[in-house]
Parts: sequence; structure tokens; C-alpha cells
Amino acid sequence: QEKNACMWHSQRKVKVKPLPPHPLQSTISVGRYRLSEDISVDSIRTGESMSYHFSIQGEGNLSAIEEPRPTENPAVRFYTPQVRQDIYRARGRVRGKKTFHFYVEPQEAGTYALGDYLRWIYFDPQRARYDTLRATAQFKATGAHLHDQRVRSKKQEAFYAQLQTENNTIQTPFPTHWRIAISIGLVLLIGLSYLPRRTQNT
Repeated sequence: QEKNACMWHSQRKVKVKPLPPHPLQSTISVGRYRLSEDISVDSIRTGESMSYHFSIQGEGNLSAIEEPRPTENPAVRFYTPQVRQDIYRARGRVRGKKTFHFYVEPQEAGTYALGDYLRWIYFDPQRARYDTLRATAQFKATGAHLHDQRVRSKKQEAFYAQLQTENNTIQTPFPTHWRIAISIGLVLLIGLSYLPRRTQNT
């Protein structure tokens, strides 16, 4: 009987339920997670960088968690994050934390809510629904609008590059045959201007 029970357990199949429809269904992680954050400063000047930690904690396949993709915006720049994970396995469960360490550089003055740029979507199997971890940290930036300065700088670089490719010789708007005709006409006019003087001398 014990042998038959072991065989029954070894043949037992686990049916995986498909996730509900979602645009990111193929890449979304499944688990029970929460967000913890750490920001180095709450005030900074444009062009300077600060560090921000976006940490996903909880129970699930933490190794498969992909980095949150910041929303693109010319006003603030996010650099590719450094990743660290601490995973603990016990009693068939996987727990831990995965931290994404971003460097953030504001390009324009203003007050920024990182939740407008950073969020991470996952599926919670206990509640059977999709959920979102959204950044809550904020910071203020002061200083010049570096984005506008860079745009002007690129336009100036393109202008000077074009100047270097231009020919330095003087370009004439007249075709070659017109230049020849004009030259002949000038010679004839100069020659005719001397004819009356020669007649008076004779």
C-alpha cells in the first residue's frame, strides 16, 4: 500500500491556471509583493544625479522579476539600474527582495513625483488580480533647463559641421557661356572707347 501511495504521488499532475488577459501577460511576474523605497536627497540641482532604490519584496519567483522601465521624459533622465537580490528558500517557498538601484538626473527645474515614471505590475494569486507597485518618493530640482541647452548645442554643432563641408571658393550664379559673353563685351567696350581719341590725334 505504501508503494502504491508513493507511485500515486509521483504521478500526480499540477494544472497551471492561465493568467487573466492583460497586455503584459507574457512578462508579468506572479507572487505576493510590496514596495520599499530609498531616495538619497529630496532637493537637487539640474545636471546633478541622485540615487533611488526601488525594492520589490515578498514571496514569488524573484529571480524572474524584470526591471521596471521608467517612462521616457526629457525633463528627467534615468540611468540603467544596478540590480541586487536576496533570496531565501524554505518549506517549498521562495521569499526575499530584489532591489533596482537607479541614478536619476533632472534636466529641468520642477517638482517630480517618481510615481509618474516608475511602476511595476504583477499578478497576486491570493487576490486573483493584477496589482501595481508605484513609486511614492518625490524630489525638487532647481537650476537651468539643461534639455533646452542641449537642443541648442546640437543645432550649433550641426551648423558648424555643415560649414566645414561647404566649398570655400566663391561661387558665381552665371553659367560658363554667360561669363565668356560678358568678358568679350567688356573688351569691346574698352576698345571702342579708345577710337575717338585716335581719330583726333590723326
